[in-house]
Amino acid sequence: MEGLKKYQKMMFVFLAVIVIITLISSGERYRVERNNTGVDLIIDYKSLQSLVDIRESEGIQFFNELKSAGLNGVAVYENNVETLITEGKAHLLTGEDIDRLKFVTGNVTPVIEYIGKNYDLKGGAVLISDDNGVIDKLKTLAGDWKERYNTSYNKINGQAVIYFPDWKDSYLNLSVGFDRNMVSVLEGMNLKVIPRVSNNLPLEKSIPAWLNPDYIIFEGQEVTGYPGDLDNTVSFMQEENIKFGMIEPFIAYQKGAVDLAHRLNYDVIRVHSIQQEEMAKYSLNKVVNRYLRAVRERNVRILYLKPVIKESVPEKDLLQVNRLFIKTLSAKLVKSGYQPGKATPFNHFKTSRPLLILTGIGVILGFILLLTYLFPHLDIKLILYSGIIMVGGDLILTFLLPETLFRQLLALGASIVFPVLAVISQLLAGDSSQNLMVRYVKTTCITLIGALFVVTSLARTSFLLKVDQFRGVKISFLLPLLIIVYYYIREYIYGDKKLNWMTEIANIMDKNIKVKHIFYTGLLVLGGLVYIGRTGNYPFLPVPPWELILRERLEKLLYVRPRFKEFLIGHPFLYLGLFLKNRVKPGVMYLIIVVLASIGQVTVINTFGHTHTPLIISLIRVVHGLWLGLLIGIILAIACKWVYNKFIRPFHN
Repeated sequence: MEGLKKYQKMMFVFLAVIVIITLISSGERYRVERNNTGVDLIIDYKSLQSLVDIRESEGIQFFNELKSAGLNGVAVYENNVETLITEGKAHLLTGEDIDRLKFVTGNVTPVIEYIGKNYDLKGGAVLISDDNGVIDKLKTLAGDWKERYNTSYNKINGQAVIYFPDWKDSYLNLSVGFDRNMVSVLEGMNLKVIPRVSNNLPLEKSIPAWLNPDYIIFEGQEVTGYPGDLDNTVSFMQEENIKFGMIEPFIAYQKGAVDLAHRLNYDVIRVHSIQQEEMAKYSLNKVVNRYLRAVRERNVRILYLKPVIKESVPEKDLLQVNRLFIKTLSAKLVKSGYQPGKATPFNHFKTSRPLLILTGIGVILGFILLLTYLFPHLDIKLILYSGIIMVGGDLILTFLLPETLFRQLLALGASIVFPVLAVISQLLAGDSSQNLMVRYVKTTCITLIGALFVVTSLARTSFLLKVDQFRGVKISFLLPLLIIVYYYIREYIYGDKKLNWMTEIANIMDKNIKVKHIFYTGLLVLGGLVYIGRTGNYPFLPVPPWELILRERLEKLLYVRPRFKEFLIGHPFLYLGLFLKNRVKPGVMYLIIVVLASIGQVTVINTFGHTHTPLIISLIRVVHGLWLGLLIGIILAIACKWVYNKFIRPFHN
């Protein structure tokens, strides 16, 4: 046993050396995040149309006021066929419409006569315009529409005529380009114009040369070119140096967005927005804090604003309310160290291959250490030889596997190995004579080694932008607990007796089921569902209202809120478990404490798996969890000691 401990100490030393090298070499992500502080505040023009018209003097004054408050740009939409008809710049005629015209007026113009002779309007329709700007645009679109919708284009007596042989009402949404006059007015106020583009025209036909945008935010449920013409979209955006404004998927999932981001080599800027319906429900302060949180905690750099439009606010006061909203948000961004008006993509970075290989060796070393605790009676030389083979496998897989998959596997391995190693080595197999506080800190330090390896494994621009993400979150939450439970049952419940799982399962199957068994099983299932249901990139259990309120309070008090599973569950029970070790008889109750303590360590490492969260924010979050959890743990330990001395100890004397 002494020989085994000697090997364990040696491996911890080697692990420490790898950690030091990794720390020195892996600061690039922090520097990239720290140096990207520009944030754009842009507003949705379509949502504002109910309040102002940019073509009128009131509208210009409105936008000037918002600009002085901190607005940087305006998101504008393409006009469509319906817009042309509504504004009287074009007319849509079916066969019934033409018959009605003939009957009412008795006049048959050359255009109507031409349509009647040349087109079958039983299921079709014609779009007519005599507006010179619209005629030019329709002529440009004619070829693409012919290919997509089998249309035909003619110019009769100075009017453009486009025939749709199979008219559908959905064609009213067909894009016909941007309003150049409106764009000129906005640019005259030094506001960025950000086009919202739908997927019904190739980009080169949607984005005219005079628009020259910094970035595009796509409209609808898919990006332009999806699914079969993304190459064309990529070529145009790269040639024109247009960046991709990628909406956060939980706000609006767009098909093809991830593929496009990869193809654009991550020239991507993350976008956050709040729906207009939500704006009506939230207080101004809540809206501002949500936008600020998106920038600070999720590396968002474009804030897509919807105007404040509430029934409780008189129309004459809406300008001042929206001005206050933007001014407050802009001021809070500046106070937090950001610069409104200068959004740019993050600089490209990624872990070098040698550092990635070293990270793999670190994870393998942690795994070997864990094996020495899980299987202490195995020949140590066999374990070490296995480790050498795994290191060779690490070197080979670095070159054979796709880079993204290799990084994800390394991160998953670290997220499973190190929380288990921390809990077993310090709480279950640790030296009880050591200072309680030292063991508390050492436990989380071992977990943080794993967190460092997760960060290094996923240190690449695609993960920072959440174009790629950490996989296997639910496995990393569940498997460590199962391994720890196995170790506890084997070492503490069975001790020197041989553990035969098949025999034990057979014994359990033969037991008489009592009400308490059903109750305990129900609690276990419910706890497991809540635990798993609240984890992952897309948890299926919602956050209760009381927790949302508490989150906001903690965030206001601490700047970055700690995670509930750390400071309310994991860390307090870690301290309590360390305190009670050798004070209580190992059993089911102590196992529950161990499992709850393990949840904290698993959550710590998962915190750093949120790669779109800045490193400094994750670190602050973990530190807050540690000290708050320690305070609660001390209170729990004192309470347990008091209960024991007051109610239990007297009966043992």
